Amino acid sequence: MRKIATVCRTGLLALSLLLIRFCRTVWRRPRLTAFSLALFTLITASYLPRIRFLFSAQDMVGEGIPSADELNSIRERYEDGTSSILFITPPEGQFSFTAAELCGIRKWYSVTRLVHQELKNTVATFDIKWPIRTSPHTVKYQNVLQLDCENNTATTNSLEHVKELLDSSPWAALKDRKNRLSLVFSFNFKDAHSSNFGSFDPRAVQPLRDTVEADLAKIIPAAKMHWVGMADYQWYVRKGFQFSSVVNTLMLLFLIFGVRFVYGTWFAGIMFSATLAVNGIWIYGSKAMVGSAYDVLASGLFLILGVSAIEDFTFLSSEQLKGASWRQAVRKLIVPSFFTSLTSMIGFLSLCTSDLAVIRRFGLWCAIGALIEWLMLFAFLPVLLDRFYKPKRWVNPAKAVGSRINGWGVLSTPRWVSRASMLVFPLALLSFSKIDVNDNPTKVFPANHPYNLGLLELKESKGWLGVASLIWDATGEHFQAVPYTPKLDEVARQLRKASSSVVAVESPNSILDWLAQPNVLTRDVLISDFKSSLQYKQLVDPSGSPRALLYLKDLSILDLQNLKAETSKLCPNQECHAGGDLIAYSDFSTFVPKTLIESMTLSLLLVALVIAALTFAFGKQRLFFHLIASSFWGPCLMIVLVALLHIPMDFMKCIIASVLVGLTGDNAVQFLFAARRCDLREGVGRRGGASIITNVLMALTALMYLASYFNPPKTFGLLLAGGLIAALIGDLWLLNGLLGPRNATAPPGQKGPSSPA
Repeated sequence: MRKIATVCRTGLLALSLLLIRFCRTVWRRPRLTAFSLALFTLITASYLPRIRFLFSAQDMVGEGIPSADELNSIRERYEDGTSSILFITPPEGQFSFTAAELCGIRKWYSVTRLVHQELKNTVATFDIKWPIRTSPHTVKYQNVLQLDCENNTATTNSLEHVKELLDSSPWAALKDRKNRLSLVFSFNFKDAHSSNFGSFDPRAVQPLRDTVEADLAKIIPAAKMHWVGMADYQWYVRKGFQFSSVVNTLMLLFLIFGVRFVYGTWFAGIMFSATLAVNGIWIYGSKAMVGSAYDVLASGLFLILGVSAIEDFTFLSSEQLKGASWRQAVRKLIVPSFFTSLTSMIGFLSLCTSDLAVIRRFGLWCAIGALIEWLMLFAFLPVLLDRFYKPKRWVNPAKAVGSRINGWGVLSTPRWVSRASMLVFPLALLSFSKIDVNDNPTKVFPANHPYNLGLLELKESKGWLGVASLIWDATGEHFQAVPYTPKLDEVARQLRKASSSVVAVESPNSILDWLAQPNVLTRDVLISDFKSSLQYKQLVDPSGSPRALLYLKDLSILDLQNLKAETSKLCPNQECHAGGDLIAYSDFSTFVPKTLIESMTLSLLLVALVIAALTFAFGKQRLFFHLIASSFWGPCLMIVLVALLHIPMDFMKCIIASVLVGLTGDNAVQFLFAARRCDLREGVGRRGGASIITNVLMALTALMYLASYFNPPKTFGLLLAGGLIAALIGDLWLLNGLLGPRNATAPPGQKGPSSPA
């Protein structure tokens, strides 16, 4: 044990000297430092417009999700594209639009499909045809919705009959459960690879939306219109990315006012927000420089950096409230703040164990941001302050509310309460098996979001929410074979029986069966005609391998995974498989529990090693378990609450435990450095007030996530804020209760090293 303590003390001393020498080297070269900072800021800022955005599962190819890697192949084989789907319903209480309105809509559609060159192909209710006999010897394919637009009045078939035909058709998108004739338009965009937007540029949707608002809305002003396609989904995601700048600005404004309230000067808040802004430019500019994608997690990256950066700044400011100058505070906290940044980096880097590239990216860049934050406050900022800021402190004790909080750090819970609270650890272990992982892709947006409202109308009207592909892989049984053996349809029927989620199936054979109903053409002729249609190309690939489209009423992860499993059972020799964007998303989500457990375990282990090394270095190894228990109490409590409240775990919430572990180990580090040779209670008393300010500010900053455009960050913000408050209770008051009125310090004659700072 003594050898371990000696090694830890020696290592701490060597690292302390290294950090101090590094900072002093930077301080002694103010012009070079200032020039380098300005140059790097300009370079990274110039790369910001080049950042690459990641919107869809298709763009996750090579990111650890096999079903996503297949999406490009599916698009090429079946001429799929990213589609914008416009769903239009007549005014409330009206069966259909008038014949004049239908003619106006059809004219708009005809012009739109010709004018917009970015469209690959289009399909609408107006395009559906079926064969009719025009004479004893002639047959033609006629529009189901046949309009007489010259007279602007009648249709060949009554609108009621048109609805009956559409409801009996194999196309689930054309049916309507309500007593009305609704219209559907599918605009399939060409692939437009962009260095910024991957396989599809969501900006291509905007001209289409503009013409709907400017032209179509004038024809049917009382109609309800919903955009429910994958292109529309990505358009809204891009809108959310743009909105993240508003949320980031709100965070900076909150910090300016919050720091002014706690520390009494506007300069302190403005200075801290400026360092955060520069940190954000460096991080996002560097991401663009190395080609790292900007995704839904990255939209919250700046906020989490703001939360993690608060700690060092508040401890620096709190030291000045006690009478230290900013220079003295910086020198005193160089080493302890490096270790608090280190524990934050550990929490973030533990996410790199994830199988998902999106989470690995987030963890890596958060860790880099935590390191930059330490460099900013302790190496770079002193250079600028020394040159341009004359006052000794950036706080004003007379106006600072923080001055009144310092005494709260000596409070404690009764010892029996602290000991009883340790039950949270076995409960956390049990809770891992109870965590709800049944996520749903529709929950990315809030319930009242236009996209979700459109999906709700889609489900009520048509009975489904999304589409998956059942792809036939067996060789020698392709669609060119005549007569066609409908094995694909048999598997689809079995799937519909086995999975309550599958409500409709669209296959090549089902289309042929519908076209054969008038009994005016032979099956061979129908097949020959069908092969020249767009529907054929979207259901049968050039080699003749068919697929069926499965229309699903439930998009929850468990239902999607059950569908995939049932497909494997029905095709034991891999004759077929389920694929598509929804299957890729469900595969993505299955990694979430594994990420949560593995990253949290690694984070706990590494942070515990850091705290253990410091307890040995300061001769307080007997208090190791007290510090570990109090530090990890908050994150473990949040795991218990997540399980008890049945909060669904998604790709963002799975990082909460690792982030909390990294952030909550910081107080233990500060207490150890503040105590040094003294009783640990003295260290808690010296830094306890700063810990309260830190965690409260961090929790309030985390609540800025509630302003996010997306749903997962909102829940993540609530969990993070709650976890930080729980961590404060554990780090401070439960720790005081565990220590009791007297606690063990360094053994007699053994002294822990004081920081060279």
